[in-house]
Amino acid sequence: MKIKRPDRRRSVLSTWFFSYLSVLLVPIFITGGVYSIYQNTIEEEISRANVSLLRQVQAVMDTRISEIRDLAMQIALNPRVKIATNVKGHFSPEDQMNLYKVTQDFNTYKASNRFIDDCFLYLNLTDSAIEAGSHMSGEMLYQFHFDMGVKEYGEWIDEMNKSYQGIIKSVAKKSISGIPYNALIYMQSIPLEDPQKPLGTIVITIDEARLMEIIRNVNWLEKGTVFILDQNNQILMSSKSIELPKSIDYQALENEDFLEHINIDGQEMSVACIVSEVMPWKYVTMIPSKIFWEKAQAMRQLICYGIFGCVVLGGIVAYGFTKLNYHPINKLVKAFSYQKEYPYDKSNNENEYEFIHKSIQSTLQEQDRMRGRINQQSIVLRENFLTHVLRGELQDEFLNKTSFPSYDIWFDEEKFIVVLLYLNNYMDS
Repeated sequence: MKIKRPDRRRSVLSTWFFSYLSVLLVPIFITGGVYSIYQNTIEEEISRANVSLLRQVQAVMDTRISEIRDLAMQIALNPRVKIATNVKGHFSPEDQMNLYKVTQDFNTYKASNRFIDDCFLYLNLTDSAIEAGSHMSGEMLYQFHFDMGVKEYGEWIDEMNKSYQGIIKSVAKKSISGIPYNALIYMQSIPLEDPQKPLGTIVITIDEARLMEIIRNVNWLEKGTVFILDQNNQILMSSKSIELPKSIDYQALENEDFLEHINIDGQEMSVACIVSEVMPWKYVTMIPSKIFWEKAQAMRQLICYGIFGCVVLGGIVAYGFTKLNYHPINKLVKAFSYQKEYPYDKSNNENEYEFIHKSIQSTLQEQDRMRGRINQQSIVLRENFLTHVLRGELQDEFLNKTSFPSYDIWFDEEKFIVVLLYLNNYMDS
């Protein structure tokens, strides 16, 4: 029976080697899982930190806006202001005295809050304005503060005559030295009882620089951006000079306590927002998502080097142990293969175990056949040996050296005699 040599494609050597390598996948998968958890933890920590900082900004800004709103209410409820807003045509001497007192009140209002840059009251019926320490025509107020060449005086008057109920918007304004800048103004129409028919408009200019200090003093990420978005989808204030991305919309943003990933101009950004409690605003923070990877870069490199070292060293160790364990099997394969009955045959797909199994099975079968033949021949040899012994054809010296058990002959005693009887029947004769 011929036994074919196993094909190396299914060799025990390769099977063991890849089995040992597969063990390396366990720590690799565990390491990958740990890194994934580590990255998620970093993202959650950054998210919580930014939302927490955003809440701080919300709390401070809402407090300042509430103070400005309360000041506007105080101005609107001032009896002298009510008298001034109801004057038609020219101011009488009593009205002039009242205006003087109102201007002094505005001095007090302006000094009461350091976040106020300026405040004035526009009187619709007289087209005049009151500010801290002075009373002037509406046109003079326009030229002094708002003549930026963008809107004509008539357009400005139309805006001042509209109804406002505690809104804040960004406008172009001139400083005392005539330098233009963007300013936030709080606008409230009076009387409060009927704001749809305004007799005057309270305008409070907010010191944007001081509000920006609140945002800048918070320890934001260097590459992050914080801005305030109003209901008209306009950026009121921002920690950096940016344009509102098209993918960010006031209505679409939700009050989230976690970072939402948004693609902005091909770059993935993490965005979180909190709704103001006093104004229709949303405080928004925007951070490049790659910052999370930058924070985890050191750990990622360490893990990558660890995995690479694990694969290389583990592969070397696995190959060494595989060769060491394979050596005895390889010797058995060669021992069976060197026999003429078991020539090499690379076309067989059996591995070494199957090859050795069939080789041993074939050898045992061959031994059984040989044992059967020997048993048949031993009977003939025993009969032939006994015939020669009984005839006396074998010398004593030969008999002494002969092993009777080898012929399956056993004697109960050491001394015995053999009697041969030859019987002949004479009855027939």
